[in-house]
Amino acid sequence: MVTSDDRATFFWNVLDPSDPWSEEDLKQRTYQDPFEDPIKHSLTFRRFRIHYMALWHAGNMTELTTTDSVSSPISLRGESSAAVVMLHGFTGSPYVWRDIAHRVHASTGASVSVPLLPGHGTVWTDMLDCTWEDWVDCGLDAVDSALAEHDRVVVTGLSMGGTLALEALVSRPEVAAGVLVNPAVYVDSPLARFAGVLSPFITDVKSIGGDIARPGMDEYAYPRTPLSGVAQLYRGCERVRARLWSLQTPVTLMSSSTDNVVASRSSDFIARTAQNVNRVIMRESLHVATLDYDAPMIIQQIERALARDEA
Repeated sequence: MVTSDDRATFFWNVLDPSDPWSEEDLKQRTYQDPFEDPIKHSLTFRRFRIHYMALWHAGNMTELTTTDSVSSPISLRGESSAAVVMLHGFTGSPYVWRDIAHRVHASTGASVSVPLLPGHGTVWTDMLDCTWEDWVDCGLDAVDSALAEHDRVVVTGLSMGGTLALEALVSRPEVAAGVLVNPAVYVDSPLARFAGVLSPFITDVKSIGGDIARPGMDEYAYPRTPLSGVAQLYRGCERVRARLWSLQTPVTLMSSSTDNVVASRSSDFIARTAQNVNRVIMRESLHVATLDYDAPMIIQQIERALARDEA
């Protein structure tokens, strides 16, 4: 769609997330003349990430806008008999797994599913009425669908997605392996245990998103964190800790050496409580390691988990 006034022309395009336009593409598709010093902007509107590129042209400011959904579920159908379910974290979206999902799909031929958890990928107030069971059920639905159609299934999760992956691994012992990236089994805030009591009076606190070492990366997490959601996460972590002793499925536990969101006690607890854990330290990444420097290492570990299944 194109709209204009006497100062600017606005171009709105809905793009295939797997084939985003580059700056040069935008210039070539909309104008014939060269531009000077593009100015980038972006914002989140509901489930969509809106990307702007503002360019001076013929004395006027023109904004070129591209839109791709960063929160849409990802479903990649593979040709092999294996599948991977990837679960995103608290206040996040499937975007944190998007690049890894496509790369694993391409390198292994496995089907890949990244569901959107309830209350996520829209506005933070949509999470106010969500429960831990809502998130568990969403993850289990994705795992059950994968198990119904594939011989071998690997479950991965980032942060709270790792917590949900642990729920799935305990509940579905037929899952072949798990790959956990900075999973949480504790909520590292002194107020977390009181979140349920406080949430009727304090609806939200600051965002926990953006803990990434790699410059220019954005996980597009919510700008605020609903306190009722913190209460649900706290309750879920308690539940997972109580069940973890029974986990026998092979797990690759990937922990960042510096993590400003989930403290090391979560991974330490998993490593000493679960029965079959291979611990891997990521030294170049912060919490959102799937978008950070160690993303290739995560891909490698998922590929190895799939290969072990086939052995």
